[in-house]
Amino acid sequence: MNIIIIGTSTFAINAAFTFQQLGYKIVGFINLTVLQRPDNCADIESFSSANNIPYYEVDDINAIESIELLTHLSPDYLFVSWPKLLKEAVISIAGYGCIGTHPTLLPANRGRHPLHWSITQGLKNSALSFFILEAGVDSGRLLHQLNFEISPTDDINALNEKVDKLACQGIRNIDELVLKPFHQALLTGTGKTLIDFTEKQATDAVNYWRQKTPFDVMIDLRLPALDIIRIVLSFSTPYPCAILLFEDDILRVSHAEVIKYQSLGTNIRIENLEPGKILSASSQFVCVKSGDCIIRLHFVNNISDRLMNANYIHPPLKYAKAVKKLYSELGY
Repeated sequence: MNIIIIGTSTFAINAAFTFQQLGYKIVGFINLTVLQRPDNCADIESFSSANNIPYYEVDDINAIESIELLTHLSPDYLFVSWPKLLKEAVISIAGYGCIGTHPTLLPANRGRHPLHWSITQGLKNSALSFFILEAGVDSGRLLHQLNFEISPTDDINALNEKVDKLACQGIRNIDELVLKPFHQALLTGTGKTLIDFTEKQATDAVNYWRQKTPFDVMIDLRLPALDIIRIVLSFSTPYPCAILLFEDDILRVSHAEVIKYQSLGTNIRIENLEPGKILSASSQFVCVKSGDCIIRLHFVNNISDRLMNANYIHPPLKYAKAVKKLYSELGY
């Protein structure tokens, strides 16, 4: 069976490796061009070269030239781990089916940035779902689901690694439980299609997560410390990191942790400290009161003397210059 892998990440590489081991012929690995790739992209080109897989780059998977390329490769299946929606003209190219994935327990939590949201929402469990891709958003019939746990200390890299590893097991399970029986049905002429080996998603527990923006990872020190820590974990490197505004500076926060108030050597009652009160600072971190306790924020780069000597960090809208600068950088 011929298959095209459409993906940009380590997850897609793991999928390609597993399909090859199972005897599928990968007739193309489709990647985005450099400027279009997401922050967590992998070296698809080197992997493809090392494994004798034809490699292609596209600006837009739904463009006419992309459709012509995919059609020319004549795949039985498309396997998709793509940061953008595919239109029906692409999905329908696969002879037998287009396999999509989504790292939530579908039908719950369809939509954008699922692992980022899973962290900030404080989920303890989730799943990697494999399904038949259709024009709707993560709404296709289910092929298989693999559960995974989310630890309170998991950052976005840890979750990506968990999901990447599940790709291999999930594809092996799908091959054994779904694709092999389907291929046997083709040989015996039973008339069954791939759909007959899938399960319809329930419709009574559906929600859609919206796209996250940099404003979702902007720290407001009036929030409880746990919420701030989750924001930081959800956007750690290779992503640009959470944002803290101070005067006209846009600071990137790489790590956040709760610290014992007693270690600061003060007798002031913690409930008498307002959010944003700075207790101590160095060139790369500040200890500051959050909505409920003391939190230490670590920065990607050294902070300014102004912040080191400041008494307070105010809510973000206090810093109009930094907000304006951020809007400009983001193209708003």
